[in-house]
Amino acid sequence: MFERSFEEIPSGQNIPVEAVNWLVEAYCNVVKENGTETYHINEKAICRAKISQLLRAAVKFEYDTFEKALQQLLPIGVEFKEESWKGLHLLTMNWQPGRQSVT
Repeated sequence: MFERSFEEIPSGQNIPVEAVNWLVEAYCNVVKENGTETYHINEKAICRAKISQLLRAAVKFEYDTFEKALQQLLPIGVEFKEESWKGLHLLTMNWQPGRQSVT
């Protein structure tokens, strides 16, 4: 898939082609137009992976703290959308007005 790009990697930086192919297949969408393929970041897939990573690290988060931590993990230009974490969390209301927790 990316053979020409791998030729440009300096020697000593051994990155398995299979690892890059897996990464692209897992986190990118292929768009074919006019006989060319372009790869676009799948923001939902990236968000879901980072949400899972955060939730495994801690049992419970205050919502605001969780959202800030997630934004720091996401690549520049990828925005968190609440629909990305459907099925990955449980949102509960604390007894304090206006405070939510993610568990």
